[in-house]
Amino acid sequence: MKNAVARAEARDRIVAERKEKLEEITTRLDEATSYYDALSEENGRARRKVAADMASVREAQRRLDKARHDLVAHKKAIFNAKKAVIKAKAGIQAAQRREKMPLRILITPIRGRERVKNVQKLLSELGYEPGIADGVVGSRTRIAIRAFQRELNQKETGVITDGLVSDLYARVGREQQASAHMYVRQGFVDLFDAPVGITEPEKPIGTHVYTAMYFDKDATSTSWTALTVRAPGRLRRGQRKGRRHRMGRKVRSAPVVQVSAREALDRIIIPGPVRRQISRLLTPGSSMVISDRGMSHETGKGTDFVVLTK
Repeated sequence: MKNAVARAEARDRIVAERKEKLEEITTRLDEATSYYDALSEENGRARRKVAADMASVREAQRRLDKARHDLVAHKKAIFNAKKAVIKAKAGIQAAQRREKMPLRILITPIRGRERVKNVQKLLSELGYEPGIADGVVGSRTRIAIRAFQRELNQKETGVITDGLVSDLYARVGREQQASAHMYVRQGFVDLFDAPVGITEPEKPIGTHVYTAMYFDKDATSTSWTALTVRAPGRLRRGQRKGRRHRMGRKVRSAPVVQVSAREALDRIIIPGPVRRQISRLLTPGSSMVISDRGMSHETGKGTDFVVLTK
């Protein structure tokens, strides 16, 4: 009996000790769990702070890149502005120099190469394919003219005439261009060109050179000197000085129509706006050529107007 009681007491003691240990372990586990939860919460706050800091770093890096880009663009803009200022100054200086340079003016009836060019452009516009508008009546241009004449039931000559030009302008539905054209240069550079009128365009006009004399800046008029370089008219074919002349055969001279420089100038009709523009640009020493010979192909970049008189 005593042994059973002792065993029971021992068992109760062991259970009590185990319960005490279990409570101690449970307490420690609760403490560890609370500590772990605190650490987890702290870790979460740290992660969120790191993420916020990284976002701030990325935003700072973006702003830094943008600032660098803006700086480069600003430097480039400053560089371009400096170049523009230098170019503007050079342009002003060039304009000031050009203000003192004489004008070079050429007035010529629309004949020869210019007339052929106009015909070629009109034929091309109508789809006849005359080739490049180079002012040369080649085989393609003649074929195109014949095709146009065939369509109008006209004699297929392939020759450019006043009637052909009128028919071409009528077909494209435009008024015929002015009978003459003015070209203006200054310092070997084209300034502008404009159509002008000429009375009795079918009659020769010759070649005349007019030079503006000195005048004050505020002057409203100026004097011109005039020189007739070539009188209109020429010997007929077969009457030129050639083999017949060398063989001693009698050659009759063809009548030459005399047109003075004043008469030639009186036949030119310059529109008011063109006249006013020339007046604003005119300087002493400016020259004007009126010629029915047309502009020579030798006229180019860096030249004055070239007109061949022979």
